[in-house]
Amino acid sequence: MKRMYYFSSALVLMLIANFSFANFINVQNTTLTGQNTTTQQIQVQFDLSWNNSWRDSINYDGAWVFVKYRIGTGTWTHANLDTLNFLVGTGTAHAIRVAPLTNTAIRPGAMIWRTSGGSGTFNATGIQLSWRYGNQGVTNTDALTAQLRVFAIEMVYIPQGNYFLGSANTGNNNFYNGTNSAQALQITGTGFSNTLASNGIGSWGQIRLHGVQGMDGNNDGSMATGYPTDNPDYPIGWRAFWIMKYEISQGQYADFLNTLTYLQQTTRFPGGDINTVNNNIQNNSTTDPNRYTLRIGTAGVNPGTPRVVITVRPDRGCGFLSWPDGCAYADWAGLRMMSELEYEKAGRGFLNAVANEYAWGTTTGVLGNTLSGTENGTETVTEAGANFSNVQSTRSGGDGNTGPLRVGIHATATSTRTQAGSSYFGVMDMTGNLWEMYVNIQHNNGRTYRGDHALWHGDGTLTTAGTVGSANVANWTGNAAGGTNVTTTPTDVTQGGGVSVRGNNNSWANGTDDYRLTHRWQTGTGTAATITSYTDMNIRDYRYGQRLGRSGFH
Repeated sequence: MKRMYYFSSALVLMLIANFSFANFINVQNTTLTGQNTTTQQIQVQFDLSWNNSWRDSINYDGAWVFVKYRIGTGTWTHANLDTLNFLVGTGTAHAIRVAPLTNTAIRPGAMIWRTSGGSGTFNATGIQLSWRYGNQGVTNTDALTAQLRVFAIEMVYIPQGNYFLGSANTGNNNFYNGTNSAQALQITGTGFSNTLASNGIGSWGQIRLHGVQGMDGNNDGSMATGYPTDNPDYPIGWRAFWIMKYEISQGQYADFLNTLTYLQQTTRFPGGDINTVNNNIQNNSTTDPNRYTLRIGTAGVNPGTPRVVITVRPDRGCGFLSWPDGCAYADWAGLRMMSELEYEKAGRGFLNAVANEYAWGTTTGVLGNTLSGTENGTETVTEAGANFSNVQSTRSGGDGNTGPLRVGIHATATSTRTQAGSSYFGVMDMTGNLWEMYVNIQHNNGRTYRGDHALWHGDGTLTTAGTVGSANVANWTGNAAGGTNVTTTPTDVTQGGGVSVRGNNNSWANGTDDYRLTHRWQTGTGTAATITSYTDMNIRDYRYGQRLGRSGFH
């Protein structure tokens, strides 16, 4: 089956006051209206648009929308939305689904997507989401004068259905059917799979997977209630979920930093406590290392006045992210980290596994390094047929240097899957550009992750004590059985225990397998192993980015 893929080539920035523009996804004309002083709710009204949206017989894209507010010069706080009192706008026919409650009793955002088939620009005006300000200690008077920032992130819907893990014993540390190393392992919703095994890393314990029931960690063919023996909330990938269409961009990361306190920013800056205007927040100089362009736009005052972070390349993939950085962003946005099982489902889709395939479904690809001109969000790669990039390559044209490209750069309005370097479902750069980190099912601390449960998603609030600016979601830790405190041990998922790197690209000449959809890197050995390079949040690398997801709607 040949399928046409339609993509925008950039993602999101924030709304300040009443206007925001971010190349191809826009939130504009924000107003507060329809206040109900009895229920203490008020409507946040806005217009939403993005280019090259689609809905076809396979799936569709959408936007995850969430709201931050502050009263006066106070701190930015995540808005709690009402599940019923939203209003669809006029224009492109669409649906709105407000997220279920998190463990902290907040509904952190809403998913918006087109309801009729077609492709092109999504454009809707007068959308309304209801902010339950009374539940957050805001008075009727303060609610009317609150400052708002409305954020939108392009997402892709991954439908429920059977899929395969691994392929024919190919790829570094690839998964396979434990009864036959030459076969991929099929995951269904009607029964437990055969045992899951992995090539090249020795014995790490046999487990079985069920699309509906979850992870059978002790391989007994049934589900118990104890963790980590079994985990009904592990994100297996069979159920429907949403995934970011692109890797986190530098513009998105700047938006994130600009709603944090001074001390929280310091934790999340790659270079630590940097406060000199025009200096890069990675190296504290006026040079931009490895195409990383986040700088201090306005100095802050420790601890009361945060810095303003700017970037001249908002659409470029954001490197220098540690695993805790990605976890913090996920918590802040109301999203979650994703499992390496979901990575393969989002890449391969419902198709049979192909040995040595890339995310675009073939076993060959064309590397692109030469840029067409000024990197203003419209630049392209000029090598004929190029459909992926290597983060370690030195660029020709544009800004040059070594590092990531604009997210989704290989896609056009008429691209096929292969031409765009797209996954089966329309997710961009899953092999190529930045390396991405996923929760690893091999290790005990990864197996306890409860990401498929609606309660255990980000609630928009980061820590304000200890290591400030960190994710604090219960059951994102190694104690998934019920611990509510984030630990600082290597077994804590938010601190880097149980991570697998996917879609990475070492030297194309020397490490072809690194791009394979089945390739698992930095997995360690054995179920108790941890990856020490991710346990220290101060260790960051220009090659590492992140992509996040959302579930809990089933």
